[in-house]
Amino acid sequence: MEEQANPNLLIAMPSDDELYDAFMIGLRDGVHEGIKSTVQQLSWYIEKAKEVIKDIVLVDPANGLVFNLTMETGNKVLADFEEKQSRLMRNALKLILAAFSAGSFTSFVEKMKKDPQSLANTIGTLSKVMTIFFAELGKKYLTKEIETSIHEKVATLFA
Repeated sequence: MEEQANPNLLIAMPSDDELYDAFMIGLRDGVHEGIKSTVQQLSWYIEKAKEVIKDIVLVDPANGLVFNLTMETGNKVLADFEEKQSRLMRNALKLILAAFSAGSFTSFVEKMKKDPQSLANTIGTLSKVMTIFFAELGKKYLTKEIETSIHEKVATLFA
């Protein structure tokens, strides 16, 4: 039997505020205790750059909202995230990101690849955050992204 789309779901891009709210729920519920304090530090910065979140979401006419994290989009999101901060706050953010070798998304991925335990934790955490994010968006918007498709995309990115 062919799957019927819920007629109440929209095929459109959510607003920056909707993306931000869903992303923050994903962060709140998806990160493990060991990094909750870091995420809490970053939440203020994320709010200042909430329009950047849309860069990891595409609208596909057949599938609705699609998770679009590639090395290129990851680097763009991180650079834009920094750029949206005030000059003073940008310097503080750079220090926080440097602690995780996240001067760029590429450098972060490369660092994670060198430590299998960190790599597994990063893939698991990012997959969980994005699964919750898309589940939240899926309450109003059409998306076929599920835990397995998101995990596959994240694992491939870090492979």
